[in-house]
Amino acid sequence: ESLAANLVSGDTNAAGDVFVRQRGTLMQTGVISLVPRQIDVSSADQVVVDLEMAFNGDSSLGGGIDIAYDSSLLDFVSFQFDPALGDDVAFERVTNNTAGSKISGLSFGHFNGLTGTRRIGTITFNSRSSGTAVLQAGKNLLPLGEFYSSISYNNQTISYRGASVRINDAPVATNGSIATDEDSI
Repeated sequence: ESLAANLVSGDTNAAGDVFVRQRGTLMQTGVISLVPRQIDVSSADQVVVDLEMAFNGDSSLGGGIDIAYDSSLLDFVSFQFDPALGDDVAFERVTNNTAGSKISGLSFGHFNGLTGTRRIGTITFNSRSSGTAVLQAGKNLLPLGEFYSSISYNNQTISYRGASVRINDAPVATNGSIATDEDSI
């Protein structure tokens, strides 16, 4: 803190100034995404969404994720970890989905750290009725908790990216055409 008027050019407000110095390096943000970001399905169709991670600067020991969804439009069916994720199965946890509208405590990790862009696994829902369902990924505090750097062991800042599912009463177009009952005859 300083009352000096000559430390910052153009400082004419006659008020004290506070200066902050950043020490060390910033941890790069990891990203947890639901892919694809926009899905169009027909009522009573299955909805399949991939959960992906991107830790491209600071590898992660892992952490926990919650995924909220609209249970009036979607029924949770399953979550399947991608065997190619390369995590330690001791970190893996799939919820029993007791919350009804949230997949709570989905977790993964590895003691040596996970880095790069990888598919964590696949979530399957059944659509119930027409409307737009928002899927929101977010931080889970228990059982595994937040994400930690495998280098510094500090908390990592995570950007969570959700998805939306537009559920239509009519069949959804595929390959430029709309499926009809007559197509299945």
